[in-house]
Amino acid sequence: MICVAICDDEQEMSEQIRLMAAAFFRKKNREATIVQFSRGEDVLHYDKQIDILFLDIQMEGIDGIETVRRLRNQRFGGFLIFITILKELVFQSFEVGPYDYLVKPVEEAYFVKMMERLFFSMQNAVEASLFCMLFAYQKLLQSFRLSTEVSLLEQEERSLNQYVEEARVRYEKTASFRHDIKNHLTMIKKLLQNGMLEQAFTYMGEIEEELSFPCSTNNLVIDILIGNKLGIAKNRGIDVCCSLLLPYPCRLRDIDLCIIFSI
Repeated sequence: MICVAICDDEQEMSEQIRLMAAAFFRKKNREATIVQFSRGEDVLHYDKQIDILFLDIQMEGIDGIETVRRLRNQRFGGFLIFITILKELVFQSFEVGPYDYLVKPVEEAYFVKMMERLFFSMQNAVEASLFCMLFAYQKLLQSFRLSTEVSLLEQEERSLNQYVEEARVRYEKTASFRHDIKNHLTMIKKLLQNGMLEQAFTYMGEIEEELSFPCSTNNLVIDILIGNKLGIAKNRGIDVCCSLLLPYPCRLRDIDLCIIFSI
């Protein structure tokens, strides 16, 4: 719906423009609401959007130029056509940016020609607005995709850092185990050489207890994963008390367990 406002203190001129505008939009099969005012103050107090404003320059009270200045301050963005009887006033109105002028008496042929140009400009403005909306939507989608990618990269970085930390702990444990097992074998060998069989068996029992997993769930993958977590916690001075109940048989795949316990 196009809103057309006509402000002219000459009722006859206002009515002539109303009839010509109504006829023009009927030919274009476009609905238009036409409102009429006789004073600039009335236009300023109109609280609905105006798409096309026909405005007389010379009026009692606030003249047309001052009316438009105030409308611009109210963010008026419609098409402005000044109506005047004096061509000299046209130059004074340049500062407020009118779309065109109608010089009284208004010729219907010129009015129609001017409206054709204005209607074409309105269509271009709508297309430009749609283009801007589509462009902004595409930019928003790009921003969302980039934000999602950044979030995924951050998660991947955290996972890699965690993997590196766990790998470091496993390496330290492996290095320590190799060193300790060599010492244990040497000790057992000396006990056996000295015929100290009971001490050797006791010592091997202590080793067996030391080498056992910190948790035992009868699921090797989970034992390793939780063991790594507990090792990291121990190195950071964190006391951990955990309880885990698994169904048997466990129907989760090993890769699923890795994903769950790597969080």
